[in-house]
Amino acid sequence: LASQILNEQSLLTNEEELNRFIQEASSSLAQKGFWAIDDDGEVREDVKALVQDLVQAERKARAVRMRDRSVLLLHYTSHEQVLIQRVEGKLHKFRYTTITHPFGELVKDFFSTGSGNELEQEGIEVNPLQLSSSDFDDIHTTDPSVLEALVKDDAADLTMRAFAKAFLQNSQELDNLSFMHSNYVEDQSVMEQVIFLLPTPDFVWHIDYDQVNEDVIYAQPVSYSRYIDELERGIVQFFYHSYAR
Repeated sequence: LASQILNEQSLLTNEEELNRFIQEASSSLAQKGFWAIDDDGEVREDVKALVQDLVQAERKARAVRMRDRSVLLLHYTSHEQVLIQRVEGKLHKFRYTTITHPFGELVKDFFSTGSGNELEQEGIEVNPLQLSSSDFDDIHTTDPSVLEALVKDDAADLTMRAFAKAFLQNSQELDNLSFMHSNYVEDQSVMEQVIFLLPTPDFVWHIDYDQVNEDVIYAQPVSYSRYIDELERGIVQFFYHSYAR
């Protein structure tokens, strides 16, 4: 939403220019009906502050849920504050929280497709899946009817059937969480790390590309509790590194 306006602007070189730009961007959004104005017809100060945070936040964690194209963005805005942005279609929701917020639960609620029971509790016997790069590429473009037949085939490998079922339910695409260094004004984003995953009602498939140069891709089934703990640790470490700089 804000980036559409910000990307149309030239690089800002000083604080006076930045303040002018924030005012213009806020006013433009207000005119389009996105932002509230006060009784004097001016853009509210909290709105200006929000746009400023979007402009100046350099570190972001972005989660993408492919089944409905929803996005969760965590903008690191200060040593103590994070701006949470939810994007669902054309609707953008914002709220602030502290750096100590339980981001793991936030990410779990965003990605989760069901109960999130532990693998051990459910007695699910699903092994890691190993595929070649070409086979992994093929399942993205395979006709859904082929995967549906595989899921229903009792003679087929249980692990492959479980993965195919989850992949179908996710529109044959992977969700992802990325850590980004961004500059809205310059319309530039640099990915520091991208994590690919495939949620199921009971566990998460973690997609491991570490050996892709050897033509091997692994899909590792991991319990929600363990996986979310790792994601939260990664988010906090990414933001804390910004704090420590």
